[in-house]
Amino acid sequence: MLRLKTEQITLHRKRKGWSMAKLAMVTGMSPNTISEVEANVRGNPREDTIKRIAEAFGVDPLEFYEVLVEPAEREAVEVG
Repeated sequence: MLRLKTEQITLHRKRKGWSMAKLAMVTGMSPNTISEVEANVRGNPREDTIKRIAEAFGVDPLEFYEVLVEPAEREAVEVG
């Protein structure tokens, strides 16, 4: 399972010195959408949304995700 690391989006935006409005303009999204993604208001956004944000920063979209291991999977890895 993947978890969106919204803090990485915020970090990239701040490193560039961009406001949410600037990121919205570059991606063609609304400032409200950017705000909701960064605040993780609606859960996982659409793949296309993250792809457009990643493109704006020049990074791979996978940089914004972490792999979560289910407890049963974790036990299998530890035992095996």
